[in-house]
Amino acid sequence: MSPIITLSTDFGTKDPYVGAIKGVLLSSLPDATIIDLTHELDVFEPCKALPFLIDTIAWFPPESFHLVIVDPGVGSDRIPLQVASPFGWIFLPDNGLPALMNEWFQNLSFREIPYLESQSTKKRSPTFQGRDLFAKALIQQAKAKKGTLLGKLVSPESLTKSFEPTPNGLCRIWNIDHFGNILLGYHISDPPQKITLPDAPSFIPYVQFYQDVPIGELGILVNSSGWLEIFQREGSAKKHWDLKTGDKIRIHLEGGQYKAL
Repeated sequence: MSPIITLSTDFGTKDPYVGAIKGVLLSSLPDATIIDLTHELDVFEPCKALPFLIDTIAWFPPESFHLVIVDPGVGSDRIPLQVASPFGWIFLPDNGLPALMNEWFQNLSFREIPYLESQSTKKRSPTFQGRDLFAKALIQQAKAKKGTLLGKLVSPESLTKSFEPTPNGLCRIWNIDHFGNILLGYHISDPPQKITLPDAPSFIPYVQFYQDVPIGELGILVNSSGWLEIFQREGSAKKHWDLKTGDKIRIHLEGGQYKAL
């Protein structure tokens, strides 16, 4: 079967980086289906990619390959990883994101990419290991016989931890989407009975559907991916509450079960 490859990076689309990676992949895997999930991840902040990955790669079949590159430590001695998961192989540096993924995803297995073992520091790609290391490791795994595991196991306990959890009572804004919906870093498994937002510019009702508030009014709900979402019906919540990604707001939930970023 032709491999499915997804790309999630902070490269943007005006520079040659995405095209170069695709060229490397297709030169060795000409039948591959390459899917651009995003090239707009937050620059230099790998841990902020977690919610995006939860909402995307977890839907892919187990034979897939995922390249996730937000790499402020490019060229350094940080460990390059390939991660076995129920939704395929993930290739990324040990930059704090893998440790966070291990807290949110189940059944992950981490292995050190063997590609650099025979390379001296002088020969190491200094600025573009997404192309020169991670893409080639993906190719190596895609061409390996089924069941082959490349590289040595890495203990989850040894992974780099760089993410600072949000203090109790506060909620991190992890995204403001194309529609102006404000996505909060609370992932809900059992909906709460009540949600209060003390810092909101006006009262925001907790509802189940967009249609539960009049057109133009704000509301908060648990969206279809399980995240708390502040919305304006048929409008932009961002225009009514001037928040940005990374901001923290006070929140109070009564009942329910959830996990917080």
